[in-house]
Amino acid sequence: MSDIRFNQWLHQSGTGGVSQSDGGHVGIGTTNPLIPVGAGNTHILNVGVVTCNNISAGSSITATTFYGSGANLTNLPAQATIANNADNRVITGGSGVNLNGEANLTYDGTDLTVTGSNTKIIVDSRGSNGDQAHIQLLAKDGSGTNNFGELEYDGDGDFSISSRGSGSANNSIVFKTTSSNVERLRIDSSGRIKINTTSALATNEQVTIKGGGDCIISLRSDSHADGNDQKINFMVGDNTWQSGNTTSQLSSEIIQTSSGVLKANLVISANRGDALTNRYIIYGDNSVDHEFKTKTAASLLKLHNSGLVEIVGGNLKVANGNGVDFSATAGSGASSSVLDDYEEGTFTPTLSGATTNIDMHYTKIGRVVHISGSLAFSSISGSGNITIGGLPYTSISTLDSYTHLAAHAYDSLNVGNQTYQFQTLRVNQNSTNMMIIIPAGNGNVRTFAQYSHVSGSTFRFRVAGYYLTA
Repeated sequence: MSDIRFNQWLHQSGTGGVSQSDGGHVGIGTTNPLIPVGAGNTHILNVGVVTCNNISAGSSITATTFYGSGANLTNLPAQATIANNADNRVITGGSGVNLNGEANLTYDGTDLTVTGSNTKIIVDSRGSNGDQAHIQLLAKDGSGTNNFGELEYDGDGDFSISSRGSGSANNSIVFKTTSSNVERLRIDSSGRIKINTTSALATNEQVTIKGGGDCIISLRSDSHADGNDQKINFMVGDNTWQSGNTTSQLSSEIIQTSSGVLKANLVISANRGDALTNRYIIYGDNSVDHEFKTKTAASLLKLHNSGLVEIVGGNLKVANGNGVDFSATAGSGASSSVLDDYEEGTFTPTLSGATTNIDMHYTKIGRVVHISGSLAFSSISGSGNITIGGLPYTSISTLDSYTHLAAHAYDSLNVGNQTYQFQTLRVNQNSTNMMIIIPAGNGNVRTFAQYSHVSGSTFRFRVAGYYLTA
């Protein structure tokens, strides 16, 4: 091996630097170049353009451009291939280096879309500032119309679930549990909530809860203070309780007794505008009577634990046609056990051709009318039987109407016999009239008082008795 000089600036002597073998090969960092230009295993050969049939390197070859087909390059790693590739398709793995462009999975920089035969899932960002994370689920109905639901969470911390469709879509949000996919809760398109039922019949109910047996709704508090702890309000409008709103309230009033025992009173309250009107309290203490109260806490009605019903102020009013039922103690021959009427008042007796001098009194209890007072007339003129009208109620259409009206002749009729001055009266059938009976002392049929029996154009009886109405 001889010394080599290059333009007097590159020089190698011995075994380093640049050497030339006897075969004309140039070695850089090696004294045994196997190819026309060779480099040692720990160095890199950098040249402008290299044209040769064989390049060998111990570790790597770096070039800005490789020329030629590279068909005969060996020991290169396997190259990946992509099938079905197109714009926006997401590349998924296959076997080995075989990749696939998914036609049903795309991302265009904004929307990530998964497409099925009749479905589509879109994940994107929405909102003017892109602060709404959004998932849209689309599915076609039987007619091919797209209906969709959405999940969305915005920067204000609101999480929303919506079901918005068209055509035959139910537009309900349904929650299901268990492996058998059982529906437990539904919010339908009208905002109605149905728990444990799918019935569409209760359209007038905003919340429907169905239980398999007992159906229990519990309102619980971790602690209590004397007053109303659990409440259900029934309101019109958006104002709060007792703030200009018409409200009814059902509440549990938790009270602690002096002995430390907690008792729950059920309170029903009514509110008109911003003022409490009435309250009904069912006490959770069997020693306290239940009661209705006014807004000033004045008691109106008490339900005593002994079973007594007490009206503290006012009267018991029964609707027409109804009454107090005593059927629990009715006898075997009773046709009715309902006391359906009580009335007190006065009535004015009438007599054709006469002037009434005074009103009489009556009291009606059920079907029985009691009358009492002075039956008096003046300026009497006429002929035939005396028929007195004006009774407050029509009598029944049977002989039962001939009930007893006792009369004491205070200013009597002149019937020609002092024995007969104590006359009686009867009420005619199906009538508001009564007649004066003059009994026959000889066993004959009674007669009625006549106008001709009147002495001095006046008479007056003291009358008391009763008759039956229809």
